[in-house]
Amino acid sequence: AVEEDRLGNYVVPAGTTVMPSFFAVQRHPGFWDQPDQFVPERFLPENAGTIEKYAYLPFGAGPRTCLGNHFAIAEGQVMLATLAQRFDFKLVSSANTGPNRFAGSLKPARPVRLKLRSRLN
Repeated sequence: AVEEDRLGNYVVPAGTTVMPSFFAVQRHPGFWDQPDQFVPERFLPENAGTIEKYAYLPFGAGPRTCLGNHFAIAEGQVMLATLAQRFDFKLVSSANTGPNRFAGSLKPARPVRLKLRSRLN
């Protein structure tokens, strides 16, 4: 903060570093139906117009957007398509993975275990 400011009920002193929590924004009930649920269909092309511009920030936003974001998305699609052609995935345990280790991470607190079965037999 360049100078003292207010953010809601909080006073932000000059010189304070303020960072948004992408985790909190991406799970805010004001932006998402079922904010704590895994609902990949919300990102289908026909739903793109329903997502607020800065409600989903996997690579940051504005002038600090990750330089490799387009490559990462393309690479992820190719990798997922390749794996989905070759394997069936089954969740080994339906146990909740629990909260993340800290609010800035998307890594689950406990491992997510999958069993893979080859489709190439």
